[in-house]
Amino acid sequence: MFSQVFLAVTAGELESVRPKRTAYMACHFSAGSSGLSNMPQSLPEGSILLLDDSMPVQGHDPQAVVQQLNELAGRFSLRAVLLDFQRPPMVESQKMVSVILESCGCKVAVTPAYARVGFGVFLPPPPPNKTLVEHLKPWKNYGVFLELASEGLEITVTKDGSRFSYVSPTAPLPLADDRLHCHYGITVFPGKAVFTLSRNREDLAALAREAEESGVLGVIGLYQELQ
Repeated sequence: MFSQVFLAVTAGELESVRPKRTAYMACHFSAGSSGLSNMPQSLPEGSILLLDDSMPVQGHDPQAVVQQLNELAGRFSLRAVLLDFQRPPMVESQKMVSVILESCGCKVAVTPAYARVGFGVFLPPPPPNKTLVEHLKPWKNYGVFLELASEGLEITVTKDGSRFSYVSPTAPLPLADDRLHCHYGITVFPGKAVFTLSRNREDLAALAREAEESGVLGVIGLYQELQ
């Protein structure tokens, strides 16, 4: 069902599973050196490497990091390096991103907060109430990598307007929207209506297929969720 998706695995998971398309996660900046930590020791050719900022960029050497990334890119013929930076941009992290974008020997994509025209962007999943076309529209001048994940959205409608809340994916919902690739349910209470939307496995697979047909360079989802 998810043969076209790069399945994100940790080093521990990689010891027992070998996805057809692999994304190696949890590589991060070292707490004890100026470079990287938890780098992969073995990867299938054409894999994706996810570098996160769970350890913030603080005193790390961009040139040393690029050297390590280029060694990994050459050894494993990486398809791409995705900078999965979730912390707010700071001077050091922005400098790190600049050097990696300019000097890394393979394709690089960054999260939207660090995006630059002419380079790749790593987007979160489209919300369940948003089509993929709408989600991708602002990024037509970027090479897009897309995260695939199950999310729940609750929309509470009252006479005063609508309130949106992200929630955990819910039990099976009765209605389907093929355009949004989601399922939804409606509950009516006195004075309000609650719309609950989420994507099941079939919805996620359809979303991944549309992404591939739309020219997205790679779809990445958690092995634990999509296995």
